[in-house]
Amino acid sequence: MASEAVAPAAEVHASRASAAHPGSRSWFDAALGWLVGLPGPTWLAYLGFTLLALAWTTAVGWLAHYVPAGSVTATQSSYAFFLVAPFAFAHVLNRAAARALDRFAPAVDASPVDLAGWRRDLTTIPPRIALLFLVIGAGMDLMSWLSDPVAAQTAGAPIEGLVLRAAGEFVLAGAWAVVIVHIVRQLRLVSRLHERAVQIDLFRPAPLHAFSQLTVRTGIGLALVAGYAIVTSPPELLLTPVSVVFVSFLIVTAAAAFALPLRGIQRRLAAEKERLLDGVNARLETAMGRLDAAVDAGELATMDGHQKALAALTQQRDFIARLRTWPWDPSTFRAFASAIALPIGLWLVTRILERVV
Repeated sequence: MASEAVAPAAEVHASRASAAHPGSRSWFDAALGWLVGLPGPTWLAYLGFTLLALAWTTAVGWLAHYVPAGSVTATQSSYAFFLVAPFAFAHVLNRAAARALDRFAPAVDASPVDLAGWRRDLTTIPPRIALLFLVIGAGMDLMSWLSDPVAAQTAGAPIEGLVLRAAGEFVLAGAWAVVIVHIVRQLRLVSRLHERAVQIDLFRPAPLHAFSQLTVRTGIGLALVAGYAIVTSPPELLLTPVSVVFVSFLIVTAAAAFALPLRGIQRRLAAEKERLLDGVNARLETAMGRLDAAVDAGELATMDGHQKALAALTQQRDFIARLRTWPWDPSTFRAFASAIALPIGLWLVTRILERVV
């Protein structure tokens, strides 16, 4: 009982030329590809990356005299997480996007070239955009150094410590800027792909639920970043207005990243449900009219058949009324809700401990 929907005017145009001739990769995609392409399991590559990041942040702390030589603090070590996280986050999202596109394909009328173009757009970022936001992210970090050297702990720090710090921190800031842009591009494309769906079938909804696996990972990832920031930040920094606004922004953004790209397909599923209900209600009206006519004509022998038809149509209407139009499975929503509750719970626990201790 699928409806054939005509695609809206807003079309998603595949990059046919780029699919056939991928060209040069962005610095971010090249770094991620090199990391994932290392021999051995991928988790081992990320473990090695994390150990290198820990060595970097520890050396910065010692050379810049942020911490005594030989000691390691949680605040300094958290920089290692924030250096590795954007690459791991993008890796997870790219894999989820590719799998989701494969599952979504039966719902859309697309050629292999279209699908290849969409896959490229979902899993890569254009070189110029990646370079631009690397510069923007690093530039914003540099501006924070120059605007308040004391707060940035750059005033009086040895030059060798600052050089080593800049080598990693500017990449860290740039990588996060690139990942945010990549997420925005992915989720915008999800919304546009949903407009291209031609098979809106409430009885076979799996293809239409496919991209919820991407959006839920995006939301969970942002929520986990907020939770990590809460756990590793000193209490005196965590409870400042800036920190509260930052964590709140991450939580709200996580919720928006999960739900907003799916609202278009949810509306189309709801419209299809309404169409089905209108059809069965029209048949119910016809069946009730026939039953009334049989009663008025005294045709008692036919009433049993009319009553059975009414009962069957009523059951059909009730069944359709229970069909879900949310484009995700209940387990997907539960996982997202749990992830959102994590940073909120951690923040509340921190506030309680701050009052008690």
